[in-house]
Amino acid sequence: VGASDKGAVWLGVQGPIQIFGGVLAGILGGLFVTLLVRLKAKFVKKDSEQEKTMNRFLTALQLGLALVFVFGAKKIDLGGGGVLAAMSMGTMIASKCSTDKPMLLGTQTFLGDVWKHLGMPILFSLIGASVDLKNVQSQGIIGKGLLTMAAALVGRTIAALLATCGAPLLVKERLFIAFAWMPKATVQAALGGVALDTARSFQEDYPERDYSEEIQRGLDVLTVAVLGILITAPIGAVFIAIFGPKWLQHTPPEGATTDQKLPQPQMQPPTELEEVVAPTEKHD
Repeated sequence: VGASDKGAVWLGVQGPIQIFGGVLAGILGGLFVTLLVRLKAKFVKKDSEQEKTMNRFLTALQLGLALVFVFGAKKIDLGGGGVLAAMSMGTMIASKCSTDKPMLLGTQTFLGDVWKHLGMPILFSLIGASVDLKNVQSQGIIGKGLLTMAAALVGRTIAALLATCGAPLLVKERLFIAFAWMPKATVQAALGGVALDTARSFQEDYPERDYSEEIQRGLDVLTVAVLGILITAPIGAVFIAIFGPKWLQHTPPEGATTDQKLPQPQMQPPTELEEVVAPTEKHD
């Protein structure tokens, strides 16, 4: 859409610039944060109030850099590069600062709370408000969306069963993995409106053209995404809650203490008669 106005040369180099430029920017940002972490370890006393304050500052710095990467790259028409930069920065920090557990744990906890209590409610509220129920009824999107989702879920279920063929899992455990993939929410909410936003942005940038057809297609994509959330999320959650305790068995990790292990039933040694009469059973 609108590709002819941007130049073939720019469109040809845009992809590589986003990939390599985004990764490079993320690495540089990660190295900058890593440098500050090492300075903190050298000059700040461990387990002190100064260290806690510094950890909060590093967390805010990481969040700020990630936002600058994402929105700054989008401003210069390199949105994909900004996302790659944010991801690369996080990977670099996690690998270089693996020994600084308090800082990493504080960052993970803070970002998790921000997403849980602020980002996720706003995201789902905005996505839900963008759906036009009149458009759904008039265009027959519900039927088409249900068929599309049914085909996709069948394909994903088969793929999950095939992917776990060589794993040491019981059949019911493989089935649980396949059906646990059913719930769809976060990715659909995050990407469902991208096509619509892109079409609307082109309509604003090129008002002399008519992008009503592209906008309608974006609305269809968003509607199907929201429909997928409303259908698959509750069904999958109920399935996991019901069949998880029945089909899955907890195995304590190696090295776990006696207190961490599940209580085992006391087995009485078989009598001589039971050894002769009862056949030996093998359990998976």
